[in-house]
Amino acid sequence: MSKKLFLNSIESKSINSILCEYYNLVKRFPQWFALTIALTEDEIIRKLLLPNLVEETGDLDKNPSHLQFLKNLLNSCEIDYNHYSPSEKTREIESWFYTLFASDDTYKKLCVLGPATERFSQSFLDPLEEAVRDNFKSKNVDYTYFDEHRPEVEVHHADDLDKAIKHFEDSYLSIPQSEINILREKYVSEGIAKHSEFWENLLK
Repeated sequence: MSKKLFLNSIESKSINSILCEYYNLVKRFPQWFALTIALTEDEIIRKLLLPNLVEETGDLDKNPSHLQFLKNLLNSCEIDYNHYSPSEKTREIESWFYTLFASDDTYKKLCVLGPATERFSQSFLDPLEEAVRDNFKSKNVDYTYFDEHRPEVEVHHADDLDKAIKHFEDSYLSIPQSEINILREKYVSEGIAKHSEFWENLLK
């Protein structure tokens, strides 16, 4: 979906409900990471992903979690996300992601976490931020959530996931490179299709 089409679609919807649906899609994202780490027996993959999980969850002393940054954004927009019931489609798509990450397919999880999520996120975060700025001009909005997901900030997450993918391919996939490329593209396409399905269903 193009940025222009995204913004035009938001104009005919409630930005409040869009943000609540988004919150209900991504609130278990730290668990996606944690399940990937917990269910792999490869130490290198664990070491590559663990710093990303720590940054995602924050710490007790000073650094809030990314989920808390999203809550701060919603609170500053005066959106009551705690009493919002997500749509059946959002629940279905979130369940698809959670079921994937609770599975034993480490390679597919890495492909969906990396190229299909970390490297794909700006395609919807940029227009979402623009829509928030347009719709909440009168409020003192906390934009830290978007700041924490700028490409220049997120690049090391995506790079670590790319390294984990390459390590898995080199260590466990005893098939020709051409077949590896096809498998990787299949998994990445599935992940991107689910993200796209979420937004297209929400904005149609």
